[in-house]
Amino acid sequence: MATKNKSVQKKQTKPKMVGFVQALRNFFNGYFNFSGTATRAELWWVVLFFICYAISMAAILMTLYYHVSIGAFFIGMIFLYGFVIGTIIPNVALFSRRIHDCGFSAGIYYWPVAAEIIVKVITIMCGLWLGEGAVFSVFAVLYVLLYWTTFIMWWVFALMPSREKGNKYRIK
Repeated sequence: MATKNKSVQKKQTKPKMVGFVQALRNFFNGYFNFSGTATRAELWWVVLFFICYAISMAAILMTLYYHVSIGAFFIGMIFLYGFVIGTIIPNVALFSRRIHDCGFSAGIYYWPVAAEIIVKVITIMCGLWLGEGAVFSVFAVLYVLLYWTTFIMWWVFALMPSREKGNKYRIK
């Protein structure tokens, strides 16, 4: 009888599919939640939300710029960038949970991001101090390579299926 209960406890359940509203709720409620997992659907619903937000803000900003005033346009830009900056942390948290859902540590994603930021800062400093010479060009090429590495890694993890068996990050 005891062995039967242990086998039931070890069996992991499939991740629960979420809809648009639940995915957004999880996104904003998990503002600082870097543990646990997030399904592909949870990530892609949030991506769809940001695409819709970007399209609607572009339409609003064009309307403000061409039909209202430049001041209203700049206020709209403040709202746009305020929202984008305000959602950086939950986006990183969501992607950390997505990487966990694939069965990997989120640190696998952060090393190229950190390297990309460091190289970008060095590239800017080289451009300011040394001008646009050979050193600047080397760091600029390195930055572009790191950027594309990060971008490709994002797509790979966003499209990978959930790892159900042996995933130490899945909350039981």
